[in-house]
Amino acid sequence: MASIDEKKNIMLLTEERRKNNPPPPKQVPKISPVASIRNSNMKKQPKAQKRAKARHQPQTLTAKATESQRFSRMPWKMYFRWPEK
Repeated sequence: MASIDEKKNIMLLTEERRKNNPPPPKQVPKISPVASIRNSNMKKQPKAQKRAKARHQPQTLTAKATESQRFSRMPWKMYFRWPEK
C-alpha cells in the first residue's frame, strides 16, 4: 500500500498535468434545426418508398401457380398474333 503522502503527491502531479495539457475542445458540428429536421426526414424516406413499391407490384408467379392464373396475369398482347402473310 502506498502511504497517504505518496497518494497526495501522485494526485498533485496528475492535477498539474491536467492544467498543463487541457483536453482538446470537443468539436460539435453546428446543425440548424431546419437542417436536422430535413436530415431526419431523409433518413425515414427509403423505408416508406420500399413499402410503397412492394404494395403496387403485381404478385410474382410462384412455382405452384396454375395455368389459368398464369394466363390471367399475361398481357392481352400475348394472345394476339398478326396474321402471317
